[in-house]
Amino acid sequence: MKSKTATKTLLTMLFSLAMLFLLVGDVSAKEAKTSTYVLDAKSGVGYQTAFRAYANDISNSTTIMLPSNDCSVSVKATGGVVAKVTYTSLSIGENGYHSNYNLKDKEGKEIQFKGAATIAVFSPKDGTYYLNVTVKKGKKQLTRKKIKVIFGYTSMIEKISYAGKTMEFSNLVTTKGSGKLSVKVGKDFALKKIEYGGYDAKGEVQYKTTKNNKKITLSGQKTFTNVDYSYGFDDPDASYANESGSDVNYIYPVTFVRITVQDKKLGIQQTNTVEIYKK
Repeated sequence: MKSKTATKTLLTMLFSLAMLFLLVGDVSAKEAKTSTYVLDAKSGVGYQTAFRAYANDISNSTTIMLPSNDCSVSVKATGGVVAKVTYTSLSIGENGYHSNYNLKDKEGKEIQFKGAATIAVFSPKDGTYYLNVTVKKGKKQLTRKKIKVIFGYTSMIEKISYAGKTMEFSNLVTTKGSGKLSVKVGKDFALKKIEYGGYDAKGEVQYKTTKNNKKITLSGQKTFTNVDYSYGFDDPDASYANESGSDVNYIYPVTFVRITVQDKKLGIQQTNTVEIYKK
Protein backbone atom coordinates (compact mmCIF):
# COMPACT_ATOMS: atom_id res chain seq x y z
CA MET A 1 0.00 0.00 0.00
CA LYS A 2 2.83 2.35 0.87
CA SER A 3 4.53 1.50 -2.41
CA LYS A 4 1.44 2.45 -4.44
CA THR A 5 1.09 5.72 -2.48
CA ALA A 6 4.76 6.60 -3.03
CA THR A 7 4.47 5.83 -6.75
CA LYS A 8 1.35 7.99 -7.04
CA THR A 9 3.07 10.85 -5.21
CA LEU A 10 6.12 10.62 -7.49
CA LEU A 11 3.98 10.66 -10.64
CA THR A 12 2.07 13.68 -9.32
CA MET A 13 5.34 15.55 -8.69
CA LEU A 14 6.68 14.72 -12.17
CA PHE A 15 3.43 15.88 -13.76
CA SER A 16 3.53 19.13 -11.77
CA LEU A 17 7.13 19.78 -12.84
CA ALA A 18 6.26 19.12 -16.48
CA MET A 19 3.31 21.54 -16.34
CA LEU A 20 5.51 24.15 -14.65
CA PHE A 21 8.08 23.87 -17.44
CA LEU A 22 5.37 24.26 -20.09
CA LEU A 23 3.97 27.34 -18.38
CA VAL A 24 7.28 29.03 -17.63
CA GLY A 25 9.17 27.92 -20.73
CA ASP A 26 12.89 28.20 -21.20
CA VAL A 27 13.69 31.50 -19.50
CA SER A 28 17.30 31.48 -20.68
CA ALA A 29 16.12 31.29 -24.30
CA LYS A 30 14.03 34.46 -24.00
CA GLU A 31 15.37 37.14 -26.28
CA ALA A 32 16.66 40.31 -24.65
CA LYS A 33 14.77 43.52 -25.30
CA THR A 34 16.75 45.73 -27.68
CA SER A 35 14.32 48.59 -28.33
CA THR A 36 11.63 50.58 -26.54
CA TYR A 37 9.42 50.60 -29.63
CA VAL A 38 6.04 48.94 -29.09
CA LEU A 39 2.89 48.47 -31.16
CA ASP A 40 -0.44 49.52 -29.72
CA ALA A 41 -2.60 46.73 -31.14
CA LYS A 42 -5.85 48.61 -30.55
CA SER A 43 -4.93 51.77 -32.47
CA GLY A 44 -2.25 50.33 -34.75
CA VAL A 45 0.20 53.05 -33.69
CA GLY A 46 3.88 52.23 -33.19
CA TYR A 47 5.98 54.37 -30.85
CA GLN A 48 8.86 54.49 -28.37
CA THR A 49 7.87 54.30 -24.73
CA ALA A 50 11.12 56.09 -23.79
CA PHE A 51 14.33 57.35 -25.42
CA ARG A 52 17.55 59.18 -24.60
CA ALA A 53 18.52 62.64 -25.82
CA TYR A 54 21.35 65.15 -25.54
CA ALA A 55 20.77 68.51 -23.83
CA ASN A 56 21.42 71.56 -26.04
CA ASP A 57 21.18 69.46 -29.18
CA ILE A 58 18.52 70.02 -31.85
CA SER A 59 19.04 66.62 -33.51
CA ASN A 60 17.05 64.63 -30.91
CA SER A 61 13.88 63.03 -32.23
CA THR A 62 11.48 60.10 -32.07
CA THR A 63 9.19 58.63 -34.74
CA ILE A 64 5.50 57.73 -34.48
CA MET A 65 4.34 55.03 -36.92
CA LEU A 66 0.80 55.57 -38.23
CA PRO A 67 -1.76 52.94 -39.32
CA SER A 68 -3.51 54.98 -42.01
CA ASN A 69 -2.77 57.91 -44.34
CA ASP A 70 -5.41 60.17 -42.81
CA CYS A 71 -3.68 60.35 -39.42
CA SER A 72 -2.20 63.47 -37.83
CA VAL A 73 0.04 63.89 -34.79
CA SER A 74 0.31 66.67 -32.19
CA VAL A 75 2.56 66.89 -29.13
CA LYS A 76 2.95 68.76 -25.84
CA ALA A 77 5.98 68.44 -23.54
CA THR A 78 6.58 68.88 -19.82
CA GLY A 79 9.29 70.86 -18.02
CA GLY A 80 9.78 73.54 -20.65
CA VAL A 81 11.02 71.07 -23.27
CA VAL A 82 10.46 72.22 -26.84
CA ALA A 83 8.71 69.51 -28.88
CA LYS A 84 7.41 69.79 -32.43
CA VAL A 85 6.25 67.53 -35.25
CA THR A 86 8.84 68.42 -37.87
CA TYR A 87 8.17 65.81 -40.54
CA THR A 88 5.18 63.76 -41.63
CA SER A 89 5.17 61.23 -44.44
CA LEU A 90 1.97 59.53 -45.62
CA SER A 91 1.69 56.77 -48.22
CA ILE A 92 -1.05 57.66 -50.68
CA GLY A 93 -0.69 54.78 -53.13
CA GLU A 94 -2.25 51.40 -52.48
CA ASN A 95 1.09 49.58 -52.30
CA GLY A 96 3.09 52.27 -50.51
CA TYR A 97 4.02 51.78 -46.88
CA HIS A 98 6.47 52.75 -44.13
CA SER A 99 8.30 50.40 -41.79
CA ASN A 100 10.50 50.43 -38.72
CA TYR A 101 13.02 47.61 -38.18
CA ASN A 102 12.19 47.61 -34.45
CA LEU A 103 8.53 46.78 -35.09
CA LYS A 104 7.96 43.27 -36.45
CA ASP A 105 5.14 40.74 -36.45
CA LYS A 106 5.25 37.25 -34.93
CA GLU A 107 6.92 35.88 -38.06
CA GLY A 108 9.73 38.43 -37.83
CA LYS A 109 8.59 40.55 -40.77
CA GLU A 110 8.53 44.33 -40.50
CA ILE A 111 5.04 45.68 -39.92
CA GLN A 112 3.69 47.87 -42.70
CA PHE A 113 2.41 51.32 -41.71
CA LYS A 114 0.75 53.91 -43.93
CA GLY A 115 2.53 56.88 -42.38
CA ALA A 116 5.26 58.14 -40.05
CA ALA A 117 5.68 61.37 -38.08
CA THR A 118 8.94 62.66 -36.60
CA ILE A 119 8.87 64.63 -33.33
CA ALA A 120 11.95 66.75 -32.61
CA VAL A 121 12.73 67.67 -28.98
CA PHE A 122 15.05 70.20 -27.38
CA SER A 123 16.04 70.93 -23.77
CA PRO A 124 18.77 73.26 -22.50
CA LYS A 125 19.30 71.09 -19.40
CA ASP A 126 19.49 67.48 -18.28
CA GLY A 127 16.52 65.76 -16.70
CA THR A 128 13.64 63.39 -17.32
CA TYR A 129 10.60 64.81 -19.08
CA TYR A 130 7.54 63.54 -20.93
CA LEU A 131 5.89 64.00 -24.29
CA ASN A 132 2.10 63.82 -24.45
CA VAL A 133 1.39 62.69 -28.00
CA THR A 134 -2.07 62.72 -29.57
CA VAL A 135 -2.80 60.80 -32.77
CA LYS A 136 -5.98 61.59 -34.71
CA LYS A 137 -7.60 59.69 -37.56
CA GLY A 138 -9.33 62.41 -39.49
CA LYS A 139 -10.98 64.55 -36.82
CA LYS A 140 -11.39 61.73 -34.32
CA GLN A 141 -8.82 61.01 -31.62
CA LEU A 142 -7.27 57.62 -32.26
CA THR A 143 -4.98 57.38 -29.21
CA ARG A 144 -2.86 59.31 -26.72
CA LYS A 145 0.60 58.23 -25.64
CA LYS A 146 3.00 59.37 -22.92
CA ILE A 147 6.67 59.07 -23.93
CA LYS A 148 9.57 59.49 -21.51
CA VAL A 149 12.57 61.54 -22.67
CA ILE A 150 15.82 61.27 -20.70
CA PHE A 151 18.12 64.23 -21.38
CA GLY A 152 21.70 63.70 -20.24
CA TYR A 153 23.20 60.95 -22.35
CA THR A 154 26.17 59.16 -20.79
CA SER A 155 28.64 57.07 -22.79
CA MET A 156 27.63 53.46 -23.27
CA ILE A 157 31.29 52.39 -23.32
CA GLU A 158 33.78 54.73 -21.68
CA LYS A 159 36.99 52.80 -22.28
CA ILE A 160 38.32 49.68 -24.02
CA SER A 161 41.90 48.54 -23.62
CA TYR A 162 43.83 45.57 -24.96
CA ALA A 163 47.26 44.46 -23.72
CA GLY A 164 47.58 47.72 -21.81
CA LYS A 165 46.78 50.00 -24.76
CA THR A 166 43.59 52.07 -24.85
CA MET A 167 41.55 52.06 -28.03
CA GLU A 168 41.16 55.64 -29.23
CA PHE A 169 38.80 54.73 -32.07
CA SER A 170 36.76 51.67 -33.04
CA ASN A 171 39.88 49.77 -34.08
CA LEU A 172 43.38 49.06 -32.79
CA VAL A 173 46.56 47.81 -34.50
CA THR A 174 48.93 45.88 -32.22
CA THR A 175 51.98 43.62 -32.33
CA LYS A 176 50.79 41.57 -29.35
CA GLY A 177 49.01 38.36 -30.25
CA SER A 178 47.48 37.95 -26.81
CA GLY A 179 46.72 40.24 -23.89
CA LYS A 180 44.17 41.32 -21.30
CA LEU A 181 40.96 42.83 -22.64
CA SER A 182 39.28 45.39 -20.36
CA VAL A 183 35.98 47.20 -20.85
CA LYS A 184 34.57 50.07 -18.77
CA VAL A 185 30.94 51.05 -19.32
CA GLY A 186 29.11 54.26 -18.39
CA LYS A 187 27.28 54.73 -15.10
CA ASP A 188 23.84 54.18 -16.64
CA PHE A 189 24.88 50.86 -18.18
CA ALA A 190 25.77 47.34 -17.04
CA LEU A 191 28.17 45.05 -18.88
CA LYS A 192 26.32 41.88 -19.96
CA LYS A 193 28.63 40.01 -22.33
CA ILE A 194 31.98 40.19 -24.14
CA GLU A 195 32.58 38.08 -27.24
CA TYR A 196 35.57 37.95 -29.55
CA GLY A 197 36.45 36.08 -32.72
CA GLY A 198 37.98 36.13 -36.16
CA TYR A 199 37.25 34.75 -39.60
CA ASP A 200 37.56 31.07 -40.38
CA ALA A 201 38.70 29.69 -43.75
CA LYS A 202 35.18 30.19 -45.16
CA GLY A 203 34.92 33.82 -44.14
CA GLU A 204 32.58 33.29 -41.20
CA VAL A 205 33.30 34.90 -37.83
CA GLN A 206 33.52 32.39 -34.99
CA TYR A 207 32.86 34.04 -31.62
CA LYS A 208 33.93 32.96 -28.15
CA THR A 209 32.67 34.39 -24.86
CA THR A 210 35.10 35.83 -22.32
CA LYS A 211 34.92 37.70 -19.03
CA ASN A 212 36.07 41.26 -18.42
CA ASN A 213 39.76 41.82 -17.62
CA LYS A 214 40.72 38.40 -18.98
CA LYS A 215 43.43 37.41 -21.47
CA ILE A 216 42.36 36.71 -25.06
CA THR A 217 44.27 35.46 -28.09
CA LEU A 218 43.86 37.31 -31.38
CA SER A 219 42.92 35.66 -34.65
CA GLY A 220 45.68 34.77 -37.11
CA GLN A 221 43.37 34.26 -40.12
CA LYS A 222 43.80 36.93 -42.79
CA THR A 223 42.92 34.97 -45.92
CA PHE A 224 39.73 33.17 -46.85
CA THR A 225 37.39 32.48 -49.75
CA ASN A 226 33.87 33.80 -49.32
CA VAL A 227 31.02 32.53 -51.51
CA ASP A 228 28.61 35.41 -52.09
CA TYR A 229 25.70 33.62 -53.73
CA SER A 230 24.67 30.70 -55.91
CA TYR A 231 21.61 29.77 -57.88
CA GLY A 232 20.40 27.09 -60.24
CA PHE A 233 19.37 23.48 -59.81
CA ASP A 234 21.14 20.51 -58.27
CA ASP A 235 22.90 19.65 -61.52
CA PRO A 236 26.43 21.14 -61.21
CA ASP A 237 26.94 20.88 -64.98
CA ALA A 238 23.86 22.91 -65.84
CA SER A 239 24.70 26.01 -67.87
CA TYR A 240 22.24 28.11 -65.88
CA ALA A 241 23.84 27.27 -62.56
CA ASN A 242 26.10 29.99 -61.20
CA GLU A 243 28.21 30.64 -58.14
CA SER A 244 30.11 33.78 -57.27
CA GLY A 245 32.71 34.32 -54.57
CA SER A 246 35.67 36.40 -53.51
CA ASP A 247 39.18 35.71 -52.26
CA VAL A 248 40.06 37.91 -49.29
CA ASN A 249 43.57 38.68 -48.06
CA TYR A 250 43.70 41.36 -45.35
CA ILE A 251 46.84 43.34 -44.50
CA TYR A 252 46.58 42.06 -40.92
CA PRO A 253 44.35 39.41 -39.33
CA VAL A 254 41.35 40.97 -37.61
CA THR A 255 39.66 40.04 -34.33
CA PHE A 256 36.17 41.39 -33.71
CA VAL A 257 35.21 42.25 -30.14
CA ARG A 258 31.47 42.37 -29.56
CA ILE A 259 30.35 44.09 -26.34
CA THR A 260 26.76 43.86 -25.08
CA VAL A 261 25.52 46.23 -22.37
CA GLN A 262 22.25 46.79 -20.54
CA ASP A 263 20.77 50.29 -20.44
CA LYS A 264 19.59 50.55 -16.82
CA LYS A 265 17.13 53.38 -17.48
CA LEU A 266 15.61 52.17 -20.74
CA GLY A 267 15.75 48.48 -19.88
CA ILE A 268 17.19 47.47 -23.25
CA GLN A 269 20.39 45.82 -24.44
CA GLN A 270 22.75 47.31 -27.01
CA THR A 271 25.77 45.82 -28.77
CA ASN A 272 28.90 47.59 -29.97
CA THR A 273 31.63 45.96 -32.08
CA VAL A 274 35.28 47.04 -32.32
CA GLU A 275 38.21 45.57 -34.27
CA ILE A 276 41.73 44.60 -33.22
CA TYR A 277 44.36 43.95 -35.93
CA LYS A 278 47.48 41.86 -35.30
CA LYS A 279 50.63 43.03 -37.14
